[in-house]
Amino acid sequence: MMKLEKNKDNIFWELLAQYVAHEISEKDKLVLQEIILSEKEKKYIFDQYTRLLVSPSVDSEPENEIIVLDKIYSEIYKNNSQYNEPKRKRLRFVSVAASIVALISIGALSFYFGRYSSTTEAKEAWVEYNTLHGGYTRLVLSDSTEVFINAGSTFQYPIEFKGDERIVKLEGEAYFNVAKDQSRKFIVESENITVNVTGTSFNLKVYEDDLTVETTLETGSINVHTKGMAGFIELKPGQHFSFNPAEQIHTLKYVDTQYYTSWKDGNFAFFHMSFSEICKLMERRFGVNIEIKNKQLANKRFTGRFIYGEELYQILDLLRHNTNFGYRKEENNVLVIW
Repeated sequence: MMKLEKNKDNIFWELLAQYVAHEISEKDKLVLQEIILSEKEKKYIFDQYTRLLVSPSVDSEPENEIIVLDKIYSEIYKNNSQYNEPKRKRLRFVSVAASIVALISIGALSFYFGRYSSTTEAKEAWVEYNTLHGGYTRLVLSDSTEVFINAGSTFQYPIEFKGDERIVKLEGEAYFNVAKDQSRKFIVESENITVNVTGTSFNLKVYEDDLTVETTLETGSINVHTKGMAGFIELKPGQHFSFNPAEQIHTLKYVDTQYYTSWKDGNFAFFHMSFSEICKLMERRFGVNIEIKNKQLANKRFTGRFIYGEELYQILDLLRHNTNFGYRKEENNVLVIW
């Protein structure tokens, strides 16, 4: 693990270099996350780097994009003399999924997307996008579909949609504003649920460590299919679908969709949710690890909506107006609640 006596700025660039080269350890990911959460400038640089590489269509000034990427690359090389030339090349020409190659040209930011071929046919180039705890990001896909990816999520999608279906894959949570295309369905696949769309806006939450998978429809229409289900269930605007894979139980009901979708606007909301579930939301949102010592508190349910950018401790202080609990911050980014 990185020695903490090193200059914090150099640590950031070293860890970013390792992150780009897919050679970062889980422990160093936590160090990188802590730096990003504590320094706005570092978070901006990290967000710009990941956003620009996989989503060149996001609206922004080209000159600014070039400046940001040039600074990122030059700082990575300057602070990482231990990387030999092949590894440096891996940093500048980042291979993601099926050999996606990002190039910087003078005066403009251009992207060349590589493909690979099997012995029988050419296959699509895919991007895998990962978000750290403590933030979320926005992508625009090749068909103009807008995707907000929540913290702690993995989202996979092709550089360009081919054929008569638009298929993407998700583990975690994302909000989709799907571009209308009556000739090609938009399909989101995950381990326990598949969502079919033609053009609509909805939220899908499929974290591996959650008991349920959930989707909430704002506009349009979607069909959902879960593991073990025969056929599809169609959702109407305002409906929320929840499925428990372990017990093979599903529910469908009308809800106030803002409780399930407003995270993409920077809000923090929950409806009739247990305290332990809320703590999971806070772990992802604020990049902390929470231990609940009070088992009665863990099962107590709350409803709340925070829309003014409240921080973790402000939310906790407001929650304990309704119930009695205490908390303390310990080492290794652990928050203990009793």
